[in-house]
Amino acid sequence: MTETQSGRLFNYLEKVRALIAKAERTDVEVEKLAFMAKAQELMQKYRIDEEALIASGDPTSATPIQLIVKLCEHGSEFTNWYFCLAEAIADHVGARSQCFWYNNDQKGPAVALVGYESDVRVAVEILTAAQLVFGEKLEPKKDDSLSEAENVYRLRSSGVTRRRVAVLMWGWEADLSHAAHAKVGRLYKEECAKRGERPALDGKGIDLATFRESYAREFYWQLERRLTDARSAVDAQGGVLILHGRKERVDEAFYGFYPARRPKPKTEVATPKPTDSAPVKKYRGPTKAQQQQSYRRFHSAAARAGEAAGGRAADSVQINRTTPRTRRVEEGTGGPAAGAIEG
Repeated sequence: MTETQSGRLFNYLEKVRALIAKAERTDVEVEKLAFMAKAQELMQKYRIDEEALIASGDPTSATPIQLIVKLCEHGSEFTNWYFCLAEAIADHVGARSQCFWYNNDQKGPAVALVGYESDVRVAVEILTAAQLVFGEKLEPKKDDSLSEAENVYRLRSSGVTRRRVAVLMWGWEADLSHAAHAKVGRLYKEECAKRGERPALDGKGIDLATFRESYAREFYWQLERRLTDARSAVDAQGGVLILHGRKERVDEAFYGFYPARRPKPKTEVATPKPTDSAPVKKYRGPTKAQQQQSYRRFHSAAARAGEAAGGRAADSVQINRTTPRTRRVEEGTGGPAAGAIEG
């Protein structure tokens, strides 16, 4: 049984890789769909045989593993959103996650994924794709293969301030250089004109922080919605099997790595008796300042532009082997926030 089942698991993986390679090489849509359908069938069967191997009692049977993945650089303003993305993706594949603000091995915020190797592998693929798109837009770096104007356009379109763009482009000596800041503005406008766009994120009164916050928020929610829809679609087609004990084995492995996360037994908690304390002040609703702040965060032009751009970026993340690749946000004819903000 050991040789047969272990061999089948290995053969399935090799066949899946071969089918995906064939699908990527052919330009015939019918053939591509057929190859991908067969690959999905084998991937599902791999999970079933993995369970059979566990049930066999073989000492070499599969067990949940832990893999630690770096999420972003230390000090990133979007660390919490990276944590949210990692947790949503882990949940999508049936794994557990533990996030770290600082991990000595990874030198920055990281996530530990605990689950079966096949599930963890899929989680890493999706997470890597999400990190690339998310980081490219909100935390871009200078690309030496591009011209100065193209680099400035990429950085400014991400909501990075002119001062920060100047530092990324020409070093810290440009930090307080008004000439460098002005050059950033000029190059950005020239590149926008070349692309037929209005310089939406340039000029006074542009709330870049709101744009970036809204972008990150919508990127997460849109990707989470796509993951939920993908699971629902598979459920509707009858493609998901509830394999007895799989979740429990993953949970036990997770608690083995992180015993503090194990739920504590429920205990009876006495209901506190009311006391004659000072009366509670009646809530009179948000103040005018709070209403204005909420409007800026969710309904201002900058917020709407960030929301639209973040949603499009999340749509470009490939969440499974059969998801069609879409164009990157920067390749769109209108740009991420073209015409969205007066400026």
